[in-house]
Amino acid sequence: MELLRGDNIQKDARMNTTLNTSSSVIKKPSHGHLRQEIQPYDGVLENTIGIKRKSRHPSADDDTYWQRFERKQRLIDACEKHKHSVFGSLDLKFALMKCHQSVSFLSGVPKMNYRFCRQKGCPFCGAYKRFQERRTLLPLINKEVDAGKCLSFITLTIKGDAKESALNARLRLSKVWTKFWSNQNNKQYIEGGYKVIEVVKNNDCYHYHIHLLCVIVEGYTHTTVKSRLGLAWRKAGGGFTTFKRKDKLIQQYSKGAGNLAYELTSYATKENTELDERSWVEIAVAGKGKRDFSYVGTWRALKKEVLETLKEIQSSSETTDLPEFPSPINNKTGEMAYLPDGFYSVVELLKRRRQGCWSSNWALRALDYSMKHSNHPDFLDKLEELSQLMKWNGSFSEYKHNACRIAYI
Repeated sequence: MELLRGDNIQKDARMNTTLNTSSSVIKKPSHGHLRQEIQPYDGVLENTIGIKRKSRHPSADDDTYWQRFERKQRLIDACEKHKHSVFGSLDLKFALMKCHQSVSFLSGVPKMNYRFCRQKGCPFCGAYKRFQERRTLLPLINKEVDAGKCLSFITLTIKGDAKESALNARLRLSKVWTKFWSNQNNKQYIEGGYKVIEVVKNNDCYHYHIHLLCVIVEGYTHTTVKSRLGLAWRKAGGGFTTFKRKDKLIQQYSKGAGNLAYELTSYATKENTELDERSWVEIAVAGKGKRDFSYVGTWRALKKEVLETLKEIQSSSETTDLPEFPSPINNKTGEMAYLPDGFYSVVELLKRRRQGCWSSNWALRALDYSMKHSNHPDFLDKLEELSQLMKWNGSFSEYKHNACRIAYI
């Protein structure tokens, strides 16, 4: 069996085998202060603009796992439709078209094809990016809570303008933040933190805002920081602010840190927002090439430490046994998975699976397996074993398919 990889995307395309572990808690003795509480990885986490997620870990057998490809195609079509009214939509369309996942069959032998655009506006790549952010952020939250630090969840807003485009609203928020954060008097209250840009649309206004999870410097109370930073944000040109203390809540609930990390990285636009097709394109274009997630203060250095720890865990996991490739034999009928020679996109395979095609369902599972485990040293051996098995059945299946077609005619 052949495997087609995109140029310079092998690391991103391999869907991190690190997290395919039997335990939901990973601890490294050499980095005891960075407690890793990471859920087993069952695929790219599901979410996109204006779409409410149904499961945190959708599997390859679940339609919610593959529907992001249908949403990606809808976004591409919307970019083409609004290319004259939304400047930059064609650039986004061409970038999204580089994101490609499919399965082709030749004489009964499948070939997995995939590459990724890395655009955060892409329903597939954006979800993977948010997953990466979540698994990096969670150890930082746990570290600060274990150290007894005061964590504050701050929301910083700007006034909405119905005549303002999504791009201009985002640029205005960035200018206010730059003015606010460049003031050294404001930095003295914050030791380190994590900043997220999100947007909500209602009343024909794009309401961009910032969520800032930060550690308050020891010696200042949460109430003091709330009043001083709230005033400083308004002086910089911002709107209303909210401050919520989170460290006590995390200490009381075992899932508090995980829920907080998920809340900060789960969506680009809230699920209850009013988004039409054009607004979806506007928001995606406004965010193209810009950061939605960033670290401030001491958390920049701590982030590197966490990434090094996760890299060590990944390296050790690559030496473990590789899971078995999804069996191409139907347990109920005993038939081998087979599709006529041709090229099948994920959207086409999903349509066929909904019509009851078991072979299409297997092709989707095989593609998912390849994206997750292609970095493992034994992966190519697994592909070769499967190739030999399906080559034996390929010529017979093709003969049977042609015979059925002739009989039908």
